Amino acid sequence: MDYTVASFAHDINNKISILVMQISAFELKMDQGLPWDEGKKSFQKIKIASKDITQMIRETVQDHSETEVDIKEKIVKISQAYDPEIIKISIESFATPKIKMNMPKFERVVTNIIQNSIDQKAKLLRVFIRENSLIFHDDGGGTDPVTLMKINSGQKATTKEEGTGLGLFSIYELANKMNWKFEVENRRNEDAYPKTTGILIKFIFSNFPDDDF
Repeated sequence: MDYTVASFAHDINNKISILVMQISAFELKMDQGLPWDEGKKSFQKIKIASKDITQMIRETVQDHSETEVDIKEKIVKISQAYDPEIIKISIESFATPKIKMNMPKFERVVTNIIQNSIDQKAKLLRVFIRENSLIFHDDGGGTDPVTLMKINSGQKATTKEEGTGLGLFSIYELANKMNWKFEVENRRNEDAYPKTTGILIKFIFSNFPDDDF
């Protein structure tokens, strides 16, 4: 199997899933008598999701350049495609790192992480942006120790019963390309009520990591 091609197909499917969810949410809200102003907001999300699919295909095929990416700005833009009733994405920024990288690949990685949280039935995904690290922490219940060991050792793994592991491929690919350290663990949300456990994904950008999270 050509994992680069298969991973790209997997990531396109994630984008399509976002579009389908937005359409389903819009239909449900319209059936419930959604006010027109709210309907326009929902329809705008559908337009954004549609545009993102074509843009991702074009950029991935044509754009292999590296540009300075504002991490917070990009994640905020990606998160706007998701209905908070499906998953709430909370972004806490302690710094505004700008890193030279391939933007389409970074977008694919963030989308994969969000989609994985949705597949794990998470309702909240917290994102912590620091000068030298980027952290994603959901409340989807976590995964088993064997899977964690495989992920952290770079082996093919999946957090879903019928998963392919292709979502992790693009994460490994970006981390290796950027020389980032990549860690995954189960972590309790101690400041949540009720307290929940979820998967915590941490990227460390440099040899001088921020204080431990």
